[in-house]
Amino acid sequence: MEVPRVKIVVAYAMKGGLGDVGKFAVIRAMMEKEKRTSSQNVEVHVLAMCDEVVEGFSGQNEKGDRAGEGLLEVEDVEKDRARLVQALSKVSALVRVDVRAGDKAREVVEHVVDGASAVVACLGNRQGPLGEGMGLWVADGVDMVRKAMEKMHVKRLVVLSSMGIGEDELPFGPIKVLWWFLLRTILRKVHRDLQEMEKLVQGSDLDYLIVRPVGLTPTVHYRSAYHILPSEEGGVPHIEVSKEDVGEFMIREALEPQRHRTAVTICHLKE
Repeated sequence: MEVPRVKIVVAYAMKGGLGDVGKFAVIRAMMEKEKRTSSQNVEVHVLAMCDEVVEGFSGQNEKGDRAGEGLLEVEDVEKDRARLVQALSKVSALVRVDVRAGDKAREVVEHVVDGASAVVACLGNRQGPLGEGMGLWVADGVDMVRKAMEKMHVKRLVVLSSMGIGEDELPFGPIKVLWWFLLRTILRKVHRDLQEMEKLVQGSDLDYLIVRPVGLTPTVHYRSAYHILPSEEGGVPHIEVSKEDVGEFMIREALEPQRHRTAVTICHLKE
């Protein structure tokens, strides 16, 4: 008996912590592919996206750092880079896209998105002027993906945003106040970029889920457990969460959607 085909597209930024979540999403997607061999034929297609001029990727070779796997911001870089390289070697397609390449970029994204069951998008960054050589293009990148999805009649989008955007449901505290202040001062352009992205997604006809992580600190390890806000469950939210846990949650929501046309905040609980 032939098993059903499921095509998942992961679009990630080649540079920055938000992009790292997408890279871990690729790892988790490939793990899910192995688990589901008898029930689903999961195809994983990857869009590695960047602003080439600002972020310095012009002229990279066709393999390796072309996809940005050497730029992971995690504690155990070599281990996780090796896992990512292995996962990327097994995906159905890996395509690099310069978001400033106009019609050429749009055609590439449309081609990759065509026939997908869902798209996971982890684009741009939230470091702004605090991140060396990082462009502000989350709204432009997600809008390119959104338009391609609409043209190719793909409905499910799981997209990464940030705490501090919209109603993130986090309890009032010093870190929340500090992040709120930074987003409206030093990081105000980041705030504007992320807000515009969420507005574009929420104004679409897509079956979207906006995922707002708390701090994506490189030293926070994968737990295979996370907490989603709003929630009626107890527990005190931690202000940090592992990048891999967020990537895993996004892949699960792509493969088996549970939340529709809404936004959630993801964190760990304090132990």
